Amino acid sequence: MELSPPVGSFESPHARRWLLRAAVVIGIAGLVAAVVTSGLLGRFSDQDELQATIDGAGVWGPLLFVGLMVLLVPLNVPGLLFVIPATTLFGTVGGVVLSLIGGFLASTVGIVGARRLGRDAFIARLPPKLRRLEARLCERGFWAVVALRSVTFLLQPVDWLCGLTRMPMRTVLAATFVGLIPPTLVIALTGGGVLDLVL
Repeated sequence: MELSPPVGSFESPHARRWLLRAAVVIGIAGLVAAVVTSGLLGRFSDQDELQATIDGAGVWGPLLFVGLMVLLVPLNVPGLLFVIPATTLFGTVGGVVLSLIGGFLASTVGIVGARRLGRDAFIARLPPKLRRLEARLCERGFWAVVALRSVTFLLQPVDWLCGLTRMPMRTVLAATFVGLIPPTLVIALTGGGVLDLVL
């Protein structure tokens, strides 16, 4: 007769989930530490340096552009640093498409990370104002997220908030993609000119 593993055993599903989460958190922390200590974060926070690096990558430039967005935007490097020079680097269509892909994937990192690692732990600790906002997002669903992303663009706390909601993941991700289209178009096509007028 097989004996079931003790409750505290690493063989239990609960323990395995927590071990996996701990491993992911440690991995992310290690990646962040490596990026920060390597100077990569500071180097590519400078728009001229970023543009020169991508421009010098030749045929690998588009892949490097998207990869750096996915790596650095979740670490709080402003997405504008990528989107503003995108059409100069890759042409109008290429710049818009690559900015949208990179921005969406960067947001997905924050959304999925918050959903998988933080929802159970943090949803009960959200301040009342954020909890009300989360409830309104869930109530209004897809179009509420579209409107929020259109206004906030690639703001990381919005990724986390969207990830913490009770909405289905596919709804959040689809709404994020649609919501990123208007600001991406405006910023890429004007080279940040609209932001200069607003700010």
